[in-house]
Amino acid sequence: MPLLDLPDQLTHRAYIRAVAAALAAADVPVSAVSYPHDEEADLVLLRRAVLDLDMRATWRAYGDQEVSLLWTDEAGWSVGWGPAGDVCGASVTACRSLVPEPAEVVSAARAALTAPPTEDLPCPFRSCMDHDEELEAVLDVYTFNETAHQEGQS
Repeated sequence: MPLLDLPDQLTHRAYIRAVAAALAAADVPVSAVSYPHDEEADLVLLRRAVLDLDMRATWRAYGDQEVSLLWTDEAGWSVGWGPAGDVCGASVTACRSLVPEPAEVVSAARAALTAPPTEDLPCPFRSCMDHDEELEAVLDVYTFNETAHQEGQS
């Protein structure tokens, strides 16, 4: 029996897509979305996502540094910035829960566009090694809603 059920390991993607859509609807430009380690999901338990913010929107507050919204299933959302290729040169926890509503992520992103955040918000930490029914249930809602929406369009 495998350690991981691969589809469960990818359940965060619908949530991340919902956040990216909310950012786009709020005119917070995202230049790229990536899922580091997903191609190694059978080896790496940590679920991650990186939403790179468009440099045209971040230039005033960060200069030529790259700025990203970073998500993990251990620590939730943070804002990371740094030289090209090192957005974790500095990072600050941006939301108070692991899977906040997309609108909360939008608020954190808008605030980060005006100035680099200076203070970590308290957010619960969990180990990706621990199964968390509540976390999985929240992520499943986004997957279900996305699937239902796609089926309704066909």
